[in-house]
Amino acid sequence: MRTAKTGAAFGLAALTLASSLSLGTAAQAAPAEAPDTSTESKQPRDGDTYPAPYGLSAQTDASGTTKFFVYGVKDAYMVIYGAEDSGWPRGGVCSNAGNNGDQGVGKYCSVDLWKTYRPGSTVRFYAQQGYFNDFSPKSGYISVQIPYGPVGASLVELDKALGTAEISGHARPGASVIIDGYDKDIVAEADGTWTATVPGMKIGANEITFEEWLDGAKQSDGSLAVQFDIHVLEAAGAFEADIDEKATIFGTAEPGAVVHVADGAQHEETVDANGDGGWTLGIAAPGAGAQTFTVTQQVYGQTSLPQEVTLDYGSAVTITSPADGDEVEGDFTLRGKTTKGNRLSVYEGKVFKGEIPDDQILANGTWSYAIEAVDGRQHSYTVKQLSKGNLTTTQSITVNPSDQGSADVVVTNPADPAKGYAPGTAFTFTGTGEPRKTITVQNKFGTVLGTDVVQADGTWKWTRTNMGTSIWQLEFVQDKGTADEKKATVYDFKPNAAPAPVVTVTNPVNPADGYPAQTSFTFTGTATAGKTITVQNVFGT
Repeated sequence: MRTAKTGAAFGLAALTLASSLSLGTAAQAAPAEAPDTSTESKQPRDGDTYPAPYGLSAQTDASGTTKFFVYGVKDAYMVIYGAEDSGWPRGGVCSNAGNNGDQGVGKYCSVDLWKTYRPGSTVRFYAQQGYFNDFSPKSGYISVQIPYGPVGASLVELDKALGTAEISGHARPGASVIIDGYDKDIVAEADGTWTATVPGMKIGANEITFEEWLDGAKQSDGSLAVQFDIHVLEAAGAFEADIDEKATIFGTAEPGAVVHVADGAQHEETVDANGDGGWTLGIAAPGAGAQTFTVTQQVYGQTSLPQEVTLDYGSAVTITSPADGDEVEGDFTLRGKTTKGNRLSVYEGKVFKGEIPDDQILANGTWSYAIEAVDGRQHSYTVKQLSKGNLTTTQSITVNPSDQGSADVVVTNPADPAKGYAPGTAFTFTGTGEPRKTITVQNKFGTVLGTDVVQADGTWKWTRTNMGTSIWQLEFVQDKGTADEKKATVYDFKPNAAPAPVVTVTNPVNPADGYPAQTSFTFTGTATAGKTITVQNVFGT
């Protein structure tokens, strides 16, 4: 994106006449006809007096300031005009410059001519005397070579995408212009002009400084202000009426900019500004209370100054009674504080107990929920609150902490599930648990395969009559579906790869002992049940 030049700086920000006198209405107008430039005016000295017709002289000092001296009639109103290259004058450069005392006493008027006329050019100046709109004849002209003022520059074009400023300026012909941060000298042309493309322009105010050097000596220096403006980032926040909806942060930025919204160092989200610069972002709730979000826009490879948006998410839910660690038994009531309009849910352990309707929340935010038939063992209760901006907060308490509740369920067989099981046979799973509790056997998908009650000695068992060849994913759940639910697992229980039992001969124990001749002999041994034993000689008979 580019922007056109909006201003210039030539050493100073604007043309300033050194004279302390103001230019009157009549004096500002150019004369009705071209001045008479046929004769040079007289060259007076300080303190000289001259009768009308009056005269004009000029002298330029080392700083480039030209001092005009005008002499004429007492109380005359004097205007000095300049005509460049003998053309029509540009208007008054110095007014009321004549004498305001005795007749014929002159007066000085100083002006930086290089700000109005082209440095190095020759301009003819003349004076005119008048009372109101009655102007006298013009003086003869005086030729002045316009001096070179301090080095100066103006903005030609700002390239926002590249971050560069194209500038042009003036200096003495052949002088080197050194720009701070620029990697090479720039030599002014024969007419004193020079140009440069300066990198490193940042969003906001930039100052380009430069020096003029000639024949090894610094001649002057100057600066140019370059304003890199983008659309000022604006941001605000609001909550939706529905507490299930996130809060939104919205605003305007430079069209196409990437807007970053950060919740401290925890979370950051981004959104692109549209063609009009507008943007809106739903933001995840970071927590209860006043939360401050930092918003920046990233554009042209730069990041703007941040804006802050604060949203108040309100208070978190609290449980005020009973206190954490209290001993309770039988029926009791949970009580706490919230904000009316929030949604409250109650859990015992991980088991959902119910919701607290809004009509049971008092105007001051007090809520209550009845718990029935607590058995005196350890129980944990959690209240979960959903509030504006889709914020979830919780508080939990534990009652009867001295009674740790049921014993954990443990599987004792298989002791090492990695050893697997014999395929196509029965397998008995055993373990320990809380006496009189029910062990539910299920697969990991929750399909119930069987149950057993823990014996008085704390043991239980369950037999699968045929394990087949499956890879079993089993769970043994004590008090399934209650707040005191506990679970043990046997996952990836596979058939083992052990070979079938080897056939053994148990009689004769020692064949070397032989057998009684001409009598019967019974051979005995072991093998896999149900298998057939074939007896043959070494030749297969």
